[in-house]
Amino acid sequence: MLMPDFMQRSNRWVIGALLAIIVALFSALFVELIYPGQVLQRALERVPLIPSQQPVTPETELGQLEGQLNDEQTNFEQEGVQMDQQLESIDMELEGLP
Repeated sequence: MLMPDFMQRSNRWVIGALLAIIVALFSALFVELIYPGQVLQRALERVPLIPSQQPVTPETELGQLEGQLNDEQTNFEQEGVQMDQQLESIDMELEGLP
């Protein structure tokens, strides 16, 4: 079946684009085989998957965990102070009883 000239040209562009994508994928695969894990890791460090989040490193994760621990410790101390105050008020009430 004969195709118009513009369809033949557009098919060439599509085939060329697909070949370029295939060559790029094989090139990336080849580089990854030579330097396993390094290229992909560096690329992901430079371009985070979610722009609003920074890549998580052990230092940042440790900082977040320390912050959570400090918050929980502060909450625990506040609860302890409240319990002490309640016990003191109960003691004062008991002392006032005959």
